[in-house]
Amino acid sequence: MKDAAYVNLKIQPSCVTCTKRTLSLLEGLTDHELELLNENRIVINFKKGETIYKENCKPSGLYCLNEGKAKLIKHSLKGREIIIGLKKPVDFLDIETLVTGENYTHTAVALENSSVCIIDETHFNKVLMGNVTFANKLLQNFATTLIEYQNHFVNITQKQIHARVADALIKLSEFYGYTTDGYIDVSLKRQDIAALSSMTPANVIRTISAFEKEKIIECNKKRIKILNREQLQEISIEKEK
Repeated sequence: MKDAAYVNLKIQPSCVTCTKRTLSLLEGLTDHELELLNENRIVINFKKGETIYKENCKPSGLYCLNEGKAKLIKHSLKGREIIIGLKKPVDFLDIETLVTGENYTHTAVALENSSVCIIDETHFNKVLMGNVTFANKLLQNFATTLIEYQNHFVNITQKQIHARVADALIKLSEFYGYTTDGYIDVSLKRQDIAALSSMTPANVIRTISAFEKEKIIECNKKRIKILNREQLQEISIEKEK
């Protein structure tokens, strides 16, 4: 069945005039190719916590995160949430699934109020088949993403609890950057950090509290500021003894 989340439609500038495209995999496409991608494109707004698409549903187009942040999740056999990916503007959310023609293998959820551009699948495939450079760029992106996933899951099986949380905070800061007042530019529940680190929320809460007491980080509700990055990096490379 197709994802039926078509709500809050909103007109947005054309793909041709979108200034964000220089930051995406669409950089380098011609105006003609961008105009083709723009045909039948729609934009959907999602509130924080809303599901963008669900696992096992059939893709309804190429999802490009225009504004906001999102997480890609799966669930373990015991029902525990696992974050397998994080997204920011202007990342594609589901391009691997669209290329393979399979149903979604994960669920995408908005981490904050977000807008998503949905590009028509037929038009995307026309551009992909007609542009070898673009196809190679996507292939390189797939390979890089796969290596990152492999390294992430190998690391979390080797590291101690404190090292996993430290590693997650460093990666979040590198991926999302910082706000003007120095906090990591994403607001995550402790459950989200647990899902990212393959830990229980209780262990994450205790570890975050310990980091605060040691003045390594500073917390303001769901916001986290790194005070001692060097010490956090030292903790992040500790392995299981």
